[in-house]
Amino acid sequence: MTTIAYRVARGATLLDQERPGWYKEIDLDLLDMEGGDVCVLAQLFGEGPGDHEAYVRGAAALFGSEVGHQHADSAAHGFITKADESYTVYGDLTEAWKRVIRATRNADDPLADWERELLDGNAETVAALATGDADVKPTVSLTHDDLVNLVTRAMDAAPTRGAYSEIGLVVTFLAER
Repeated sequence: MTTIAYRVARGATLLDQERPGWYKEIDLDLLDMEGGDVCVLAQLFGEGPGDHEAYVRGAAALFGSEVGHQHADSAAHGFITKADESYTVYGDLTEAWKRVIRATRNADDPLADWERELLDGNAETVAALATGDADVKPTVSLTHDDLVNLVTRAMDAAPTRGAYSEIGLVVTFLAER
């Protein structure tokens, strides 16, 4: 899992907690993480393109009004680059956010359940899902290392399909342990 994917997953998880449904408010055609008026926070807390204070209001709403604190937290959650990163990283952040938003919008796709089961290596459940057997309940026993490996694989797969922000919750939980 890349650090950018991890940071963006943390940001998506925070937004899920603080502003459920946030991903529905983002215009992917306008999204540019370098633009303080069209980045994720600007689109959620601003009044549209041209509102150059929108990012600052969004960061303050999530992280408080102290600028140094805002910058570190914003970077740790994928809203801006870290102090030691090149501005070219904004393009990577924009693409990562677009993948997260698309995946979250597609989370209701029934194939997402199949993918989670495939990642778990639970072939019986995958077969049961394929045949429509609704009584199947997957059971998986994982060690800590297995769980970290699973989350890493899921995060790598998530940009193409699945519920990215739910995986981010697991990543955040593991990071706090």
